[in-house]
Amino acid sequence: AAAMDELARNNGQAYKLLYSTGRSLMEGLREVAAKAEVPLLIQGPGPLFNMTFTTVSEITDYRSHIEASDAPKFAAFRLAMQDRGVRITTRGTWMLSTAHSKDDIDRTLAIAEEVLSEL
Repeated sequence: AAAMDELARNNGQAYKLLYSTGRSLMEGLREVAAKAEVPLLIQGPGPLFNMTFTTVSEITDYRSHIEASDAPKFAAFRLAMQDRGVRITTRGTWMLSTAHSKDDIDRTLAIAEEVLSEL
């Protein structure tokens, strides 16, 4: 109940922050992937989204994810990100919280750009 009260405080400002931060990270990841010429699909609402190395424009279920994704490339990306201090789930899910700042997003994008250029 306390967490729900905190999220609802100030007319839901925490949710607005979560979605804004998530959109910034998602767009930034798309930009650094395009710059590195790495095909990347990012889907989700913002504070929680999934990332897949693929050329398809949409993934709608688990089977299409398995068929379309470059799992070895994602595994290499995930491990390299983790080695540099950014943890992503093994399924490619990114989860943000209100504790993540603009500096965190900028640092994450710089690391992702570095890792993507090495793949």
